[in-house]
Amino acid sequence: AALDPAAGQLAPQVRVTATLVGDGPERARAEKYAQEHGLGDLVRFTGRLDPAGIREVFAESDVYLQPSVKESFGLAALEGRSAGLPVVARSQTGTTQFVQDGVQGLLAEDDAGLARALVRLGHDRGLLERLTLHNRTTPPQDSWPHVLQIVRDAYARAGASSD
Repeated sequence: AALDPAAGQLAPQVRVTATLVGDGPERARAEKYAQEHGLGDLVRFTGRLDPAGIREVFAESDVYLQPSVKESFGLAALEGRSAGLPVVARSQTGTTQFVQDGVQGLLAEDDAGLARALVRLGHDRGLLERLTLHNRTTPPQDSWPHVLQIVRDAYARAGASSD
């Protein structure tokens, strides 16, 4: 999903900027779209980043947006959520395995709903702060420490050593 110029019309007083991390076959088309629609100063394309670069982008961000509809799990969104960012995502994706609407982020049925969710977080700073605090203080169930504990517990129940 592209950052739609109409999203700004929902709430002109909420300034939304986007940083797109990564590279792929659609990048040139996305950059062209941003330029042609006057979004050049609102959208930054970083290309591929190393983990430190991604952490830097997360540290500068308020929200992680997962607009794809064909996301079987959403590993990048899980990384954003693990960094403490509220996740705004489509409700039809695997991202819902670790994002409950109103707890770890906001879920939307379509692109217009994603725009409304971003505007909502721009207006409702209390909600943004609650979601951020939750994500910073509550590790996701899909984190490695949690998964490893599940494995250790299973080995213990089986009577085997996990060492």
